[in-house]
Formats: sequence, structure tokens, C-alpha cells
Amino acid sequence: MNEERPNAYLQLINQLLAGNSGEEIEILNAHPDLLDDGLVTAMLQEAAKLTGQGKLDEANRLMNLAGTRLRVTALKAKADRLYKEGHQQYQSSQFQAALQSWQESLKIDEEIGNQWRIADSLNGVGLAYYSLGQYQEAMKCHQQSLEIKQKIGDLLGQAQSLTNLGNIDNSLGKYQQAINYHQQTLNIAQKIPDALSQGNALNNLGYVYINLGNYQKAIEYCEQSLKVAEKITHSSLKGTALGNLGNAYHSLGKHEQAIDCYEQSLEIFQKNQDPQGEERILGNFGGICIDLGKYEKALEYYQENFKIAQAIQNPKDEALALGNLGNVYINQGNYQKALACYKRSLKIALKIKVSQIESAARRCLGIIFSNLGDYQKALNYYQHSLEIAERIKDLQLQGNILNNMGNDYTNLGSYQQAIDCHKQSLEIAQKTKYSKLESNALGNLGNAYSSLGEYKQALKFQEQGLASAQKIKVPQEIAIVLGNLGITYNRIGNYQKAIECYLKGLAIAQEIKDLQTQAYALRNLGMIYNSLREYEKAKQYSQQSLEIAKKIQEPKIKANILGNLGHIHSNLGDHNKAIELHHKSLVIAKNIEDERTQAIALMALGDNYIDLGEDEKGCEFYQQSLKITRRIKDRQNEGSTLNNLGLAQLKIGKFVEAEKTLRDCVEVWESIRVGLGSDDAHKVSIFEGQARSYRTLQEVLIAQNQTDAALEIAERGRARAFVELLAQRLSSQFDQVPILSLNLQEIQDIAKKQNATLVEYSIITDDSRYQSELFIWVIKQNGEIAFKQVDLKPLKQKNTSLSDLVSQVRKSLGVEEELHSATPTTTQEIPQSIKHITKPLRKLHQYLIEPIANLLPTDPDAHVIFIPQGKLFLVPFPALEDATGKFLIQQHTILTAPSIQTLGLTRQQQQSVGTINESPLRGEDVLVVGNPTMPTIPLKEPLKPLEQLPSSEKEAIAIASLFYTEPFIGEDAIKVDIEKLMPEVRLIHLATHGLLDDIKQLGIPGAIALAPSEDDNGFLTAGEILKMKLNAKLVVLSACSSGQGRITGDGVIGLSRSLFAAGVPSVIVSLWKVGDCSTEFLMTEFYQNLRQGMNKAKALCQAMLTTMEDFSGDPSNWAAFTLIGEAD
Repeated sequence: MNEERPNAYLQLINQLLAGNSGEEIEILNAHPDLLDDGLVTAMLQEAAKLTGQGKLDEANRLMNLAGTRLRVTALKAKADRLYKEGHQQYQSSQFQAALQSWQESLKIDEEIGNQWRIADSLNGVGLAYYSLGQYQEAMKCHQQSLEIKQKIGDLLGQAQSLTNLGNIDNSLGKYQQAINYHQQTLNIAQKIPDALSQGNALNNLGYVYINLGNYQKAIEYCEQSLKVAEKITHSSLKGTALGNLGNAYHSLGKHEQAIDCYEQSLEIFQKNQDPQGEERILGNFGGICIDLGKYEKALEYYQENFKIAQAIQNPKDEALALGNLGNVYINQGNYQKALACYKRSLKIALKIKVSQIESAARRCLGIIFSNLGDYQKALNYYQHSLEIAERIKDLQLQGNILNNMGNDYTNLGSYQQAIDCHKQSLEIAQKTKYSKLESNALGNLGNAYSSLGEYKQALKFQEQGLASAQKIKVPQEIAIVLGNLGITYNRIGNYQKAIECYLKGLAIAQEIKDLQTQAYALRNLGMIYNSLREYEKAKQYSQQSLEIAKKIQEPKIKANILGNLGHIHSNLGDHNKAIELHHKSLVIAKNIEDERTQAIALMALGDNYIDLGEDEKGCEFYQQSLKITRRIKDRQNEGSTLNNLGLAQLKIGKFVEAEKTLRDCVEVWESIRVGLGSDDAHKVSIFEGQARSYRTLQEVLIAQNQTDAALEIAERGRARAFVELLAQRLSSQFDQVPILSLNLQEIQDIAKKQNATLVEYSIITDDSRYQSELFIWVIKQNGEIAFKQVDLKPLKQKNTSLSDLVSQVRKSLGVEEELHSATPTTTQEIPQSIKHITKPLRKLHQYLIEPIANLLPTDPDAHVIFIPQGKLFLVPFPALEDATGKFLIQQHTILTAPSIQTLGLTRQQQQSVGTINESPLRGEDVLVVGNPTMPTIPLKEPLKPLEQLPSSEKEAIAIASLFYTEPFIGEDAIKVDIEKLMPEVRLIHLATHGLLDDIKQLGIPGAIALAPSEDDNGFLTAGEILKMKLNAKLVVLSACSSGQGRITGDGVIGLSRSLFAAGVPSVIVSLWKVGDCSTEFLMTEFYQNLRQGMNKAKALCQAMLTTMEDFSGDPSNWAAFTLIGEAD
């Protein structure tokens, strides 16, 4: 053996001497096994011989090669040392030092030209970058290493690089790419074959599928890895496979199976004296204990985890263990300890420069401040965390942070920002196919819409979230989504459905022994039975929830439940008990420094003291609550507190203070609406909960005899979303668009420009939400303003209300129907007893008209524009009858409008399109549709087309003939064709069915029935009209109930609103299902009047009077139609 090596040296030396100059390095690298000190010695000896033989050139050549080899040997030794140092530093989590060592090693390897070592050093550098969270740099290194190993044919090396690339993509949330890399690794391992590499690849695939939320697939791969480990008796692989298998079972809520896997894994790692494996499994045990509400046991596991990390001097694992300890403390409500843990974790992350842990620690700090109710501070931490996650391109972390941010924006009442965050999170989840994040994002998106009052959107996203959770079979996630669904159903008054969701969620939580989710489900059941006034049941469920909260030592839940119990006792009239419970809730909230819960408890205390008649004390608690909400920038609760404080100050006669408080409240509400951007539907929904503050402020101003200022507020508090929508649509045509609320001078100017008397109503409710007063302002066309105050308490004493009177009027006319009915109109006129009709019409006249009758113009041609509120939008003003038996239409020319400011905007629209009679209407200017081939209502069962309307066909033919044009009838009235023609004409008349349903479930009710086509159901919806740009001066909806819709604080949401937003200045609609014959007659009269030069208001008024004479005076035949908007 000793003789063979010297001979091998001599053969290599001869090969070097025989080769050409410059080929030496290549020849040497082809014999790596001979490159050692023995070769250098042999070269020097041979050079001495050649010198003695006089072969000086060859001797010098060998001497130079020997010197080069000596240098190479020294460099190789240094590279080896650096490579080993890097490995040691990496094992002790000194990632920055390891990176530096491996980079220096790589530099030497590249100088030497050893491809095997270059690939290994690149792998080392990649691992260091990966641990530092610099994923893109890590990926470049592993890709370079892979290319070299493919070039030199190192299959095991290729498998190693592919594994590292898969791990990077897994961390980045690019799960499909990670699966591709690990699958390639598995293929190579099977080809070699190498059983250990196969087992590792299978285990890695299982780990990726856990992150994807595909737990069944994860279990399959982990079990295959486990079989390989047992076959080759590789205990470390077996322990890792069991750990991942346990994680999959844990995610599925199968805690017993998970614990069994963890116990086996822990035993293996302890036997192998593998502390890192041991601490990893201890962390998994801690996670299960948190789910089971065993927080003290979880602390034991995580503390042991932390001790091991310290013992093996692994700062990265120390930081992770501190993060886990912080999670337990958060669940216990011990926020100061949690804060200390996360700050230590962050300090370590900054020291070892691991960006991923830094980002995670900052996110957790945000979660603490979120729990404390300091949402702005939480958002600052989240924003910093998100910036880091974006820099290192960690998609999964980005998605989770965005979800946290969205939840806090919801808590702050910044709903548009909340929705934007959740949508971004959802986009990441869907892009990465991360099912658990998708379920969370969908659920949270639904929660944001639910808080906003957009319940259809909320239910849509929450149902999708539930389907996503059910698909990945994660019971805890399913239970949480069911709870959120229940909250939305509760808010819309579908209590049975809400209870069903809560009970399903409770059953799941009980099955997987998730005490925290059980506590929330029981709490929610208590809340809903409180809403149902089943107080004993409400107390029973709340008490059960409270017991669990005590058991798991969850103070935040406990404080919340005590507050709920306080509300129950308050509803029972036991305000002293309620105060006691709210005080307990307050004490806990103070102990855990949860400022938001403190503010809520203080507001509840204020409510109860007010109910007890201790108004001053109640106000003190409101002030304390207000101070906190302002400090933590909780705008929603700030607004609620200001509203309640203003009410209390009004009650005790502190009118000046109440005015300031309520003006502040209005500013808060309006700032929240500004945060919704241009989303009209969101603004409409949120205003429902804000309108009360505007009405209370009106009361305060009236109490101070500031009637004009009260008018400004009444106007400021109506149709705000509609005003902003119109102004937004007009902005492209006008430089100056009035989007601010009107002042008194501007209100007077609008009355003058309209050349009309404006009548604005405002219904005031008392503490019990009963209609107590009616405020009426009359703004004459000369700008003079008068105010009348009508006492509605006599109605309350008779157990009725103004809204009830409206219903009675409509019932007496035979037109009170379900607001969302799609029943076809009858072709027969319904004979009515005029005497039967007269009484309710006179009663309503008594309250709405008599107080202001002497203020209205005496000229019947003078215009009166009524601006109703709430159910007054359904009042047939023309049919109101005075004590002498005269109808209002016989005394005045009547119009309606959603608000005074909308009149200013419709006037601008009219200036854009012109008046109806400024030039003669030609046939091509008019679009008339009548009795189209009827579509099928998609929301009704059984599915069948609407009934045809032969009389509407006659109506359309008659009207079209007046303008010398042809109507669109039957199959010719195809929706897609009509939709294209609508923007091109000056007058649109639609004689067909009008529906109040939200056909496309977009939250905008109302649809016009047109002929369907192959790709369209035939319904022209209010939502579709809203997106149009129309140039018509007038649209007439000669359809049943076309003037109705969803009545909101912003007015009626339906067809007419959408037409105005599309650019139409005047719309004629009907308030009920109108008889075909009378409609045909009235509409023909209207257009004949219009062609004679009358303006729209006068033409409609005269048509009504003529129809009254021809149809026995029955208002149901002539009073349904109303002109909204411009008269000219």
C-alpha cells in the first residue's frame, strides 16, 4: 500500500510534465485523492533529481507547481476550518457569524476551483440567509448549488438543494412550489435509492400540507415517512415524523391522537439526547394545552422549552419559546408578562438578525395592544411587522398580519380600511392556496361587513368561510365561523338561525374540548336570549360561560360575560344588580389594562345610573368612558358614548352642554363615514345606527329655540350618502360640487331656485324609541322659514304611532302589501268605499298638513315639495284629505324629494340635460316599453314567469303614438337592447312589472321586468341602473311599487335613487300596485298635458285630477304616482 502511493505521485508528476503549460490545475483537480503534502514532497524530490540531470526548465516547473500546491493546501485547510466554524455557529443560532464564515469559505473554494466544495459552501450560505429570514438571497444560493450538483452528477447533493428550496417556498407561503421541490427530492431519493432521503422528503411534504390546511394529505405523507423510519430503524426520522403527525391531528382537533404521537416522539428525542427535537415537541404539547384551556400546564411546557434552548445556547429557539410563553399570558389576560416576553423575543431577534422572528414579535406586541383596546398602537406594531414580512416576502405572515389589522380597523370603525386589509389577506390565501388563512380572511371580511350593517355581504363571506373551514376539516375554525355567522343572524333578527349556529359551534367545541370557544358560544347564546327577552335562559347560558372563563382563567372573557349579565339584569329592571356586575367587569378590565372593555363598562354604568334617575352620576361615567375612547381612538364607541351623554344632558336640561356633545358626536359619525370612501352601500348601512344622534341634536336646538339651526341639522342628517353619491357623479361635469352640508342661506337659495315651498319633516322618538314629536319646517319660495312642532303623544296614549297611521291609510286604500312582494298587478280596478278611505286620510292630514296649512301657498299651481322621513316616504300626499273633504292635490301642485340638498343637485343635473319642453320631443328622443315577454323571478319558488300585462301594452301603444314612435312590446323589449338605448334618449317610459326584491343579492333592492334573452334573466336591477350614465330628462316607471324600496335613514334605497344617481333629474314612480286601466288613462293624460307645454309637476297634477273625476274619486286609482326631483 505504501509503495502504491509514491508510484501514483510519480505517475501524476510525469503527467504534469508531459502536459502543456496552463493545464496543470485541471490535471491536479482530476486527482483530488492525491492532492496532499505527500505529493508536494514528491514534487520537490523529483525537481532535485532533474536539476542534477541538468533539466533546469522541468525542475523549475515542478518547483513552481509544488509552491502552488503548498498554497492550495493551505487555502484548503483554511476553507475547511471556516466551513466547520460556520456549521458550529449555525448550530448555536449565530446566523450572522455563520453567514460570514461560510461566505469566506465559499470565496476560497471558488479560488481553488473545487466544484464539490463550492456547492457545499453555497448550501451553507443559503441556510444562514434562510435562518436570517433573507429568503431571496437564500434561494439564489441553493439554486446555484443545485446547478453545480446537477453538472457534476451529485444526486444526493441535488436532493439536499431541492429540499432547501422547498423549505424556503414553504416559509414564503408558496406551498405548491414547495411541494414541487420536495416531490423532486422524493423522486431522486427513490432513484438512488436512499431510504433516509425518501423518509425526509415524505416528512417535508407532510409538513407543507399541514401549512396548506390539507391535514388528511399531511397524515398520509407523515405515516409513509414513519414507515420508512421504522423500516430503516432511524429513530430521529421517526421522532420527527411522529411530531408532524401529531401536529396534523392537533389541527383536526383530535387531541388524544396528537398527544399519543407527541409522547412517542418526545421519548425518542430524550433517548437520543436530542435537545432541539425535545424542545420542539414540548412546544407542541403547550399548543394543545392552550386549546384545551390548560394554561398553567402550557406554561410548564413552554418554560421547559425555554430552559432547554438556553442550555444548548440556541438564541433562535429562546426567542420562539418566549413568543409561546407570551401567547399563554395573553390568553390568561396577563398582558404585562406577555409584553415582557415579546419584548425579550424581539431583542433576541434583533441581536441575531432573524427578520421572521422580529416580524412575528412585533405582530404579537400588536395583538397585546389590540386586546388592551389601544388599536392605534396595535396598528403601528402591525404596520412595522408587515413591512418586514413584505421585505422578506413571507406571504403567510403577511396574510396573518393583514387579518389582525383588518380586525382592529373594524374595532376603530374604519370599515373600508378593514375590508381592504381582509381582501388583501384573502388574495394572499387564495394565491398560496393556504386554506386556513382563506377561512380566517373570509370570516373576518364577513365580520367587517356585519359590523358595517352590510348583512347580505357579511353572510356571503361568512358562509364561504364556513365552507372553507369544513373543506379542510378544522373543527375549531368551523366552530369560530359558526359563532360569527350567529352574530350576523342575530343582528338581522333571525334569532332561530343564530341559535342554530351557536348550538352547532358549541357542540363542536365540546367535542374537541375547546373551552375558550365553548365560553364564547355560551356567551352568545346568553346574548341572543337576552334579545328575545327570555332572561332566565339568557342568565343560564351566561352563567355557564362565566364558569368556564373562571376555570380557564380567561379574565377578558370573564369581564365580557359579566358585562352581558349586567345588560340582562338591566333589561329585567334590576339596575342595582346590573351596576354591581358592570363594576366587576370594570375591575377586571382595569386589572388587565383592557381600556376598550373599561370604556364599555363605564358607558353601561352610565346607562344604568340614568335609568335609576341619577343623571349626574350617569354623566360622570359617560365622561370617564369618553376620555378612554378618545385616548385609544375608538371612534365607534366614542360616538356611542357622546350620543348617550348628549341624551342625558338633554334630559336634565343642560342644553348648551348637550348641543356641544351632540355636535361632537355628529363629527365623529361623519369622520367614520368619510373613512368609507366612495362606497355608497356602506355609507347607507352605517348611517342607520347614527341617525338618532342628529334627531336628538334637533331636540336640543329646538329646546333652545334655535329652530333654524335645527333645520340645518335635520337636513345634515338625511340622505347624506345619496347627496355624496350625486355629488360624486356630478364632479366630472362641475368644478364646484356641494358635498358639505347646507347652511341656512343655501337652503333658502334652493327654495328660491326651485320656485317652490319646501316642507321638511323630522320624526322625534323618546327614550323608549316611541314617536313622540313631529318637527315641520316650511321654507317658502321667498326664503321665509317657519317651524311647527306637533305633539304625537296622543297617538302613543292610543297605542299607535304616526307610522301606524301611514299603514292604516295604505290599508284603507287596499294597497298595503309586503314590501318585497313580486305578485303581479291586477288588471281590475278595486272598488273602495270612499267613506272607509276618508277617515285615515283625514287623520294623517291632521298631523302632517293642518299644522302648516296656513303657511302653504293658496295658488293651486304653486309647487309644494314634501321632504319626508322614514315611513312618511310611503304617504300618498296628493290623497290627504282635509276636514272639508278636499284632497291636497286639489289645492297644491305636489312633488317629493329625499332632502333639500338633493334638490340642489338634481337642479344641476337638469342644467346638464335641459328641461323636458325646451325643444319638441321627437320619436327618436323617446323610449317606450310596455308588457314585455315576462321573465322568471329567480328568488321565488316555484319558478314561473310573471303574468303578462295586456293593459300596459295598450298604455305603451297610446303613449308612443303621441310621440310618433313605436313602443317596445313583447319579445322586442329585450333587456340587453333596452339597456343600450336608455342612455341615448330624453324620455323613458317603462310600463311593466316593478319588483322590490334584490334580484342579484347586491344589497340594492328594486328591479324592472323586461324580456329575457339567452344570457340575461331580463331584470334590469337598481344596481345595474346605478352604474349607467343617462341623459334622459324624465323617467316614468309606470310599474307597481316602483317608488318603494328599503327605507333607511338615507331615504328610500331602490329604483328612483339609482335613476337619480345615473343622471336623471326627474323621476315619476308609484307607491303601490296600480290598476292597469287607471294607469293607462292617467299616463295618457299626463303626456298629453306635457305636450301642451305644462311642466312635469303640473302635467302630473292635472292628470291626477282628471283621473279622479273619471274613476269615482277613489285615491287608489290616481294618487299612487309621485314626481321626485325637478318640476320643469
